[in-house]
Amino acid sequence: KNFLFMEAGAAYLLGWTGNNGNDADGFNLVAGVNFQHYFGNSFSAQIGVQYNSIGNMTQTTHTINTVNYDFGIEKDITSIKYQKLHYVVAPIKLALNAGKDNIIGIGCNVAYLLNSESKKEKYKTLSSDPNAIKNDLTSTKETGYVQGFNPIDVQVSAFYRRKLYKGLSVNAEFIFGLTDTKNNTFFKSN
Repeated sequence: KNFLFMEAGAAYLLGWTGNNGNDADGFNLVAGVNFQHYFGNSFSAQIGVQYNSIGNMTQTTHTINTVNYDFGIEKDITSIKYQKLHYVVAPIKLALNAGKDNIIGIGCNVAYLLNSESKKEKYKTLSSDPNAIKNDLTSTKETGYVQGFNPIDVQVSAFYRRKLYKGLSVNAEFIFGLTDTKNNTFFKSN
């Protein structure tokens, strides 16, 4: 038997601890299309393509300073505050039927970073104090800043799926990342 099915829901991420607190924790949208092939009545394999994101990024900032010496010191500062990362994911899963309406299994997700959403601030200051007056402040929403992030993310997973009605199931999946999302050196974090 072969099945083609769509999925949509939310993923709750625990995030990670940054220099100033927890980052990237909270709910994110998950949506995808999957193909499942049964090898007999109890064993199946599944492949698909999904959209996934990492939002609630409050501690991930990259700052670029340019110093101008002219009757004192003036700094031009560009601060990129990341808010969300967008991924396309290729899940590969093996599943075992555990009764008529229950499926348990394991899997591997390979995610590719598509894009980012961020807030870019540009300003001038006469001091190295982060609380100094920000002259000529401009703030814009930007996309496309992905430098400092790993373009490939690999995760392993274990899942449980329960059939509720014909054509409708609920799925719980626990995912553990094998690769770092951020380059700690680039973001000057640990």
